[in-house]
Amino acid sequence: MLRRAPSFRATALGLLLFGLAGTMASACATGVGGEDEDDAGPSSGAGANTGTFTLVAPIDIMTAPAGYTIPVSFDHGTLVADGKSLANGDDVRVEFDDGSGPVEIDRILDDESAWDTIETTIFFKVQDTPGTYRLKYGNPLATDPPANGANVFIYYDTFDSGVVDEGWTDSPMGSALTIDPTPIEQGGDGPPIRVCPGNCGLSQTEGTLRYTADTGGMGDFADTATNDVDNVSFLNRGVAGDFIFETKVTSLSGNLSGMSRVGGAMVRVAAQPDAVMGAVVRNALNGQQTVMARASLAGPVDASAAGDQNTLPAFFRAQRSGASVSFAVSANGRLWTNVGAGVAIADDQVLVGIPFANPASGSAQSVDIDWVRIRLGFDSEPIAQLGAESAI
Repeated sequence: MLRRAPSFRATALGLLLFGLAGTMASACATGVGGEDEDDAGPSSGAGANTGTFTLVAPIDIMTAPAGYTIPVSFDHGTLVADGKSLANGDDVRVEFDDGSGPVEIDRILDDESAWDTIETTIFFKVQDTPGTYRLKYGNPLATDPPANGANVFIYYDTFDSGVVDEGWTDSPMGSALTIDPTPIEQGGDGPPIRVCPGNCGLSQTEGTLRYTADTGGMGDFADTATNDVDNVSFLNRGVAGDFIFETKVTSLSGNLSGMSRVGGAMVRVAAQPDAVMGAVVRNALNGQQTVMARASLAGPVDASAAGDQNTLPAFFRAQRSGASVSFAVSANGRLWTNVGAGVAIADDQVLVGIPFANPASGSAQSVDIDWVRIRLGFDSEPIAQLGAESAI
């Protein structure tokens, strides 16, 4: 089953209606309707700018819970070509109004998107109170838009800063357990990880995190072991409730053995070798992807094929809704394919992150991660649509 992240695309039929005059349509969040009145001045709150914003389009959000990180796509390339928006997107703002006046809220450009394209995608968060949303642009003097990923996602890191945020732990398990689980401190770049810039490894791409399996352990998930435990390393952080965990793998170290399962997305009750868990992992030799699942403590691990992805980058998703954990893969970070049967995990607090299984060698081997993001999960993906453009 193929799923595309919710978006609203410009078409030849002119669905976006940019440049056309007319009455602005309503923008609503869950259970909220009504008309968004135009304002004549700049927004209050973070990101307010000098200069004048001249154009606006309502954003209609259907059935989205508070706190949900939602994408909206629009034809920014045509706006730039028509002189309506800056090519760098600095004037593109998301405005929220709960009745007390419009306020700009943080928006993040999708890591796999770009400004000045026919389908530019941005993310923003549905606010805690009911209100209306709209996209505002058309200010040639606009600078420094509000774009703090911490205000858009539960967790978001592109590793461009050269340091690793607090909250990550390197957890070797089973035969890979050669050191105690080591918390990775803010700004730290100890043996398990290298961030670039800051502490770049050989051939590592700037803006990536390199996760290296420990040098003394080897093993695999329990589907190929006789002791029904996982002999793996796990770069992880804690998360509670419903969530969507997504990550992008850009490269693997060249000396990986063919059967190594490197990179992917794993959800685990605890950093114990026989814990309840589910994961989608990648085979280093041929890009074969596999969903692994252990449904009960110390139980067997079931493995199911999840298709091949011979080229890099590759994208992985783990999603939890209630007790149900499912997995998806993608070749571009936009079009996702659900894979495997998933697993039931009832524990509210779990660990999520990147697995690394090295069955053939104890030598240090690595996977490079371009970005990681965690957002609120939901049993169906809400849709945000952009309405007709009007002048402010």
